[in-house]
Amino acid sequence: MRGYFFCASLSLFAFLFGCSTVPKDQAGNLDDKIVDLSKTTKVLEKRIDDLSRTISLLINDGNRLHKEVSGIGGESTDLRGEIELIEGSVKKLDGYLNNLDTDNKALKEGIRQEMEEMRKAQIELSNRLEIMKLDMKGKVETASGH
Repeated sequence: MRGYFFCASLSLFAFLFGCSTVPKDQAGNLDDKIVDLSKTTKVLEKRIDDLSRTISLLINDGNRLHKEVSGIGGESTDLRGEIELIEGSVKKLDGYLNNLDTDNKALKEGIRQEMEEMRKAQIELSNRLEIMKLDMKGKVETASGH
C-alpha cells in the first residue's frame, strides 16, 4: 500500500506542478498583453485629461456667456424703462400739441367772429354815414331853398 500511496502522491504533485506552470509562449503573450493594456491605459488617461480640460473650458465659457446674458438682461430692463419714459414724454407732448391745436382753432374761430362783427359794424357805420350825408344834403337843400 505504501507503493500505491507513493504513486498517488507523486501523481498528485505532478498534476499540481504541471497545472501551475505556464508555458513560456503563453507567458510572453501575457507580458505583451500587459504592456499593450498599459499603453492603452495611458492613452485613455491622456484622453480623459484632454476631455476634462475641454469640459472645464466649456463650463468657463458657459459661465461667461451666462454673465453676459444676465448683463444684457439688466441693460434691456434699463432700456425698457427709458423707452417707457420717452413714450410718456411723447404722449404728454402730443397732448400739449392737441391742446395747442384746439386752442389755435378756437382762437382762429374767435378772430374770425370778431372780424365778421367788425365788418358788420363797418357796414352799419358806412350806412349811417350815408344816411347822415343824405340827411345833411337834404337839410342843406331845404335851408338853401327857404
